[in-house]
Amino acid sequence: MGTIGVVTYLVVVFLILCYIKVCIEKTKHLAYRTLLKGIFDYDEFMWADEEVPFIIIFLNYDSSYYGDIDALISNGGGKFIIVLQAPEWLFNLKSQIWSQHTLIDAKKLGQSLNLEGIFSRSKRGKIRYFSKPYEFLEYHNSKLNFLSKLDKFFSKK
Repeated sequence: MGTIGVVTYLVVVFLILCYIKVCIEKTKHLAYRTLLKGIFDYDEFMWADEEVPFIIIFLNYDSSYYGDIDALISNGGGKFIIVLQAPEWLFNLKSQIWSQHTLIDAKKLGQSLNLEGIFSRSKRGKIRYFSKPYEFLEYHNSKLNFLSKLDKFFSKK
């Protein structure tokens, strides 16, 4: 096999790998869409207006960073939709503590969720997925804190 044969072989392998990657991405997007549809069906009043932004947090009690995310949710000022995979006693406790948020039991969505992350819909209707919930919530809380301080500063004048 000459150099042209090797290059052709590598190009074919590369194209096959690209195709596999595209197929995996499409499958992930389909799974995310199905999951979001389950949440939409669960809580219909939030989805009537497509211009209302929302943040959906998928949180698993067995996660290594559950405590950190719990603190950010408890201390933050935003309103979230939280899909919590946890024992029933913890779910009941968190629904009392997080009364300002919409809490959904992951078991009621009909599947075991291994997904941890955040879906966010902007005012324009674009939905994005963030795989690092701690960093997203830290940024979100600091942004809300900054905006509230800015608002207080300008309301004094």
